Amino acid sequence: MGISQKKSLLFTGNVRHSIGTIIIQHNVIPGDWATDSLIDITSYQPVTVTKNYLRNLNSDVCVIRVPNFRESFEINATFNYWGKTVAMDIVDIVCGFEKDMDKSFVNYIPFYIDNNINQLVSATQDDFDVQRTFGGDITKNFTIPMLDEPIIISRSLFVRPGCVLTIPSGAILRFKENRGIYIQGTLKIATGISKFTILTSVNDTVFWNGIMLKSTSDEYSTLNNVQIVNTMTGFTAISNKFEMRRSQISNSRASCMTVKPDDYFVNTYDFEGTSISDCKENGILFTDDGIINVSNVNIKNASVCMKMDENYGYLTIKTSNITDCSTAAYVRFGLNSKFGNLTLDSCRITNSSNGLDFPCGIFGQ
Repeated sequence: MGISQKKSLLFTGNVRHSIGTIIIQHNVIPGDWATDSLIDITSYQPVTVTKNYLRNLNSDVCVIRVPNFRESFEINATFNYWGKTVAMDIVDIVCGFEKDMDKSFVNYIPFYIDNNINQLVSATQDDFDVQRTFGGDITKNFTIPMLDEPIIISRSLFVRPGCVLTIPSGAILRFKENRGIYIQGTLKIATGISKFTILTSVNDTVFWNGIMLKSTSDEYSTLNNVQIVNTMTGFTAISNKFEMRRSQISNSRASCMTVKPDDYFVNTYDFEGTSISDCKENGILFTDDGIINVSNVNIKNASVCMKMDENYGYLTIKTSNITDCSTAAYVRFGLNSKFGNLTLDSCRITNSSNGLDFPCGIFGQ
């Protein structure tokens, strides 16, 4: 007989139909028996969880579980005792954005480290180093320090609007499982030529989330001479304000790169020899209408090397190498009055089960 999941508190609702707030404070919740979570929040109403004694003896059980990520939604869970004394352990039981980038953001720092609610760790969420637990909220311009050893990212990074996160050339960041970088501001990976900047997982058996660029800044993010390895989703840009040159993206459980430009004008991406490989789904996926020019990229070992999956647009691929893919290039256009173009110019396509999958439109050369 299966064991049913047990929770101490379950809050549900729909923010469209409820304007109330949830406040949980000055409580003692020792849920040693819980098999799923102590506090389970499934709605997007304003939530405050503060000055509570929260403890569970099961280390793999979430003390607080939150809904999926929304940019506009955060939970205030500061000034609690979580039954742990170090941030490294607390981030794993506060099951929010910092542990899994697909979950809602939870502010849980400062926190108490004794059950009498006296000893306070007075760091804040935007401190990159909290008890040697690296990551967190980037609320001002910040450069990750160069250390002699790789930096373990235990807390997903959230770059807020107007802020710049700089990763120095040659730095090595190793991300724990499901951690990643979400960028509303700007990401600058220094453009040193002699050394790659390496962003990878803590080991080959786990995958970190990847990089999500959804910037509101007019400043371009730069990802030059960087290796992005062992991710769930590689690099995703819901923006056209980035450049990537001489870089490598490999071993992604979904697409290695997804681009959704934020305008319908001409978007040109010169990758200057960037290599993309070992992608379970797509090498590069474009998910919006428009005119897109791609050049100088090498894509290898993907289900579809280059894909444009929209109703209308123009995709031009120049001076690129495509090899060992199930389908080299796929362009789908809707059956309406506006067809698009696919142009391949000076490209090399080898060892692909299907060459070009182009159901309609005008084919260039």
